[in-house]
Amino acid sequence: MQKTFLFITLFFISNIFGQDLNSFDENGKRHGKWIKNYDDTRNPRYKGQFNHGKEVGVFEFFHKEPKGKHPSCIKVFSLDSDIVLVKYYTSRGVFLSEGKMKGKKRMGVWSSYERNTGVLIEKEEYEDGMLNGTKTSFYEDGKVLQTQGFKNDLEHGKKLMYAPNGKLTSEYIFVKGKTNGLFAEYDKFGKISLTGKYKMDKPQGVWKYYENGKLVRKKDYTLSNNPLKKKKE
Repeated sequence: MQKTFLFITLFFISNIFGQDLNSFDENGKRHGKWIKNYDDTRNPRYKGQFNHGKEVGVFEFFHKEPKGKHPSCIKVFSLDSDIVLVKYYTSRGVFLSEGKMKGKKRMGVWSSYERNTGVLIEKEEYEDGMLNGTKTSFYEDGKVLQTQGFKNDLEHGKKLMYAPNGKLTSEYIFVKGKTNGLFAEYDKFGKISLTGKYKMDKPQGVWKYYENGKLVRKKDYTLSNNPLKKKKE
């Protein structure tokens, strides 16, 4: 009798838990805990919780053929917000990047990390899924390597590059992904080594070259573009 009662109890419990996994509500929307596998495999695609069709709490996403068991992506959903916190990893658990998304589009500041050391190597600013704002790259000691303005995924605005000692090495201006305007390069001591001008990626006018801060030669791109024009001293 006791064995029969125990069997019935276990059957009842297992049936309840079976209904709790990958279930739908009365409107046919996913509700409760879900584990979705890749087609024709036992490898999980994602694990998470739904509340009448909406993701809530922590979701784990996995590579189809992982080299480890760690989720490749972890997303944290909120019931009362469309903004999702996102972190990316390798399948072996190495932290790669983090930021926010709205739907499938990135937004706000995203940070990326070097997979071997875990140090911050890049920060990007997104708006509506596109780079809009400043992209900053870092040396492993945290010093700035480069800053670049972006607009709608294209380089736009100033680009500044720095040596490991913090000295500025070059500065450019970009317009819609192309160099446009005055630029300058500097030697390791911070002294000017080259100045010139671009017009939509094409060199223009007179470029000046320096050594130890002193002008040593010039190159006239205006003359090269128009051989009939006499060079003016």
